[in-house]
Amino acid sequence: MLEGTAAADVPVSASHAYALVADVEGYPGWQSLVDHVDVRERDAEGRPLVVATALDAKVKVLRLVLRYAYDPPARVTWSLVEGDVKDLRGSWEVAAQGEPAARVTYSLAVDPGRGLGLLLRGGAADRVRARVVDGTVDDLGRRLGGAAG
Repeated sequence: MLEGTAAADVPVSASHAYALVADVEGYPGWQSLVDHVDVRERDAEGRPLVVATALDAKVKVLRLVLRYAYDPPARVTWSLVEGDVKDLRGSWEVAAQGEPAARVTYSLAVDPGRGLGLLLRGGAADRVRARVVDGTVDDLGRRLGGAAG
């Protein structure tokens, strides 16, 4: 299992930070891992519900179909529908830290399955975790002018 959590303090309102992390279609514009987002299904409010995407994890480009759920103004979650890993779950959580400031926390848990798991032993797993978890939060901090914490 590859798991990690990282956070960034950003100098924008919690609503502004939530709007960014809830804009799933905009991820390729600021997340260096995300190659593309193809919305396959939308919820009643028009937000991406089921999304096909590709993530460049360096050891392999992962092709995934993810189901998103939204809990405004504080949380966006996703889970695996199908793809190159056995299981995947993640979330963005946004908490106000005064105005305008917010703490955004990214959490991810991936069961790579047997095939990919063989590539992720020892130091390789740590490097991938850092790239995926810390790198995504670093991307968010750069986009919103904050610092990873």
